[in-house]
Amino acid sequence: MSSSARTPRGRRRAGPTTAAPRPPTRHVRSGLRAALVAGSLILLAAARRNRRPVPAPVAAASVLTVAPATPARRSRPRLRALLAGGLVLGIGATATVASWTDTEYSVATFTAGTFSIVGANDGTTFTDHASAPGATLSFAVAPTALIPNTTVYALYSVKTAATSVAGTVQLTADAANGSGLGAYLTYGVTSIAGTTCSSGTFAGGTEIVATASATTVSASGTQSLSAAGGSVVNYCFAVTLPSNAPNAAQGTTLTAHWIFSGAA
Repeated sequence: MSSSARTPRGRRRAGPTTAAPRPPTRHVRSGLRAALVAGSLILLAAARRNRRPVPAPVAAASVLTVAPATPARRSRPRLRALLAGGLVLGIGATATVASWTDTEYSVATFTAGTFSIVGANDGTTFTDHASAPGATLSFAVAPTALIPNTTVYALYSVKTAATSVAGTVQLTADAANGSGLGAYLTYGVTSIAGTTCSSGTFAGGTEIVATASATTVSASGTQSLSAAGGSVVNYCFAVTLPSNAPNAAQGTTLTAHWIFSGAA
């Protein structure tokens, strides 16, 4: 019997009908609104990065007034997905990351050291001789009546002061040493272990200025000095009037100067 058969009263039986679409519920409308707001924020951020105009967001009210074109049962999963997406986007846009911080500080005080040297012509009594004429060399044989082929010896010791840092020292001869008797004299300097400066200790010492040098010749190297007087450099001078000194040397004199220059 067909679906169009008449009923006992002569009316046609109604065939199967389709349920009318249901309008979106309040929860669905809220989800759509949240999704649209989140999408608008994402479009705005992207436009700012790309420096492009932002498309105008679609008004939530205009969308909500449009009836769905598909049955309610088929539209619900999509609406739920949009709602879920809107919630996720909303969380991502508003969440902040907290962090704990801490700080450490440090401080340091700096003080410059001092450097100074002292000298002694006896190897024992050290004092500061900061200006000329300085300490007088003490020769074992007085160099007041030199004759040809005569050599005299004298000690001079140098170290750092009690509060000084470490450094070096270098022997320098005064250019005026070549005047008067200095034109005929020669000399040499060695560094010796003790404080006895003689022909024997001079010969066994470490050469500072070569033997038979002119009195204007300076040392080519430096000697090391420990801090706070921890080490002493003992210089042994040997000054000679050579055997070939001419008669013109007779009666001449020389006041020689040597400088001990320290550096740190």
